[in-house]
Amino acid sequence: MKIRHADTIEATVAGFTGTARHPRALAVRLPDGRVALSQRLTTALATRMSNSQDLWIKPVASPQPH
Repeated sequence: MKIRHADTIEATVAGFTGTARHPRALAVRLPDGRVALSQRLTTALATRMSNSQDLWIKPVASPQPH
């Protein structure tokens, strides 16, 4: 038996993977400042996010190696 536990928290979208027209997952900034990657977006949610103006105006830079 698998038991899953999830807590719902508010987070802001910091970026996304994929393209603005076809986002795959969201990078979200957690309340403690960490950035986490969401699970893969469902088709319905990806469509809704691709229509969001927020994804079109937020530039996302590729991580630079240190």
